[in-house]
Amino acid sequence: MNYETGVTVILPCLNEEKTIEVCIKNAFAGLQKLSLPSEIIVIDNGSTDKSISIAENLGVKVITESNKGYGFALMRGISESRYEYILMADADDSYELENLEKFIFELANDNDLVMGNRFKGGIEKGAMPFLHRYLGNPFLSFVGKNLFKLGINDFHCGMRAFRKSKILELKLITGGMEFASEMIVKASLKKFSMSEIPTRLRKDGRGTKSHLRTWRDGFRHLFFLLILSPLHLFIYPGLFLIILSIVNLVLASRATSSDSNLLFAKIWELIALSGGIIIFAGLILVNARQSYTDSNKKQRLDSSRKIYKFYDLIVSLALLFVGFFVNIINFKNSSLNWNDISSFGDIAIFAGLLLILQRLVITSFYYFKHD
Repeated sequence: MNYETGVTVILPCLNEEKTIEVCIKNAFAGLQKLSLPSEIIVIDNGSTDKSISIAENLGVKVITESNKGYGFALMRGISESRYEYILMADADDSYELENLEKFIFELANDNDLVMGNRFKGGIEKGAMPFLHRYLGNPFLSFVGKNLFKLGINDFHCGMRAFRKSKILELKLITGGMEFASEMIVKASLKKFSMSEIPTRLRKDGRGTKSHLRTWRDGFRHLFFLLILSPLHLFIYPGLFLIILSIVNLVLASRATSSDSNLLFAKIWELIALSGGIIIFAGLILVNARQSYTDSNKKQRLDSSRKIYKFYDLIVSLALLFVGFFVNIINFKNSSLNWNDISSFGDIAIFAGLLLILQRLVITSFYYFKHD
């Protein structure tokens, strides 16, 4: 869908009465440098102070978003925006909105997403907590940059610009602070053109505690980055466990037979099984991510997907019982000692491997792509 050429500035707001006025005025100053239609939208996310009345008195569009969260506020602003070019920034006066034209020029230069880089633009003393500046942001940006092969060095800069028509293709869903990472990661998966420009970060003017919760939001960002990179989170570790198990099982087979060596082998068999389960989880996520981010086709599950779920249950149970009884018969033929717990371990391991195999088959049907 084509939207009208112009610029929308989105400012999510939660009790920003000390800074909302200066942010709006700076945004107006930045927009005046552009010869394009424009608007400013303030998204109220539950303010209890005077920030909303201040915004309304300045003549900007104010929208209330009842779902609490940074991501929910921004998604509402994006959906309500009128123009193709959108710039988002925090309403705490930490970003130079008076210089927003640099971001819009980059969008006009055929970029879909333009990120600010606070580390290249300069961080004013006291503008970013020590842990965020030297540990949290560099580490998370490094992880994201290397997992998704991006040239973005500041994943969490709150000032960025994008095309509305392109960002809606991403179907962003996270309602919290990890919304910032979700936007970049999914844009990279869809091969959007991205650029980065230096952006100065100044100390915010609120004088109150930041809405960002260091450890909780940091772990949420990290988890989100890893969950969208199933190769690194699941498949590679699973393969490592299987290879390591095979090596140790070969060594155990060459050793003299003893109870300790038998126990050693059983442990590595279970570790190999765990590796298979981890790989299976990774393959599910690979399929799910591909289904969600494919830019060429609209993916949908077959209308008879409930039948696949029913077969999944039936086949799982059937293979479980077959694997169990086959191993019981083999055990009876080889030994009359029913107290040999290790043989029951073989039964569980064999049945588990069968379950992994059949679930992979079922999953391939479940994520079947239709033209």
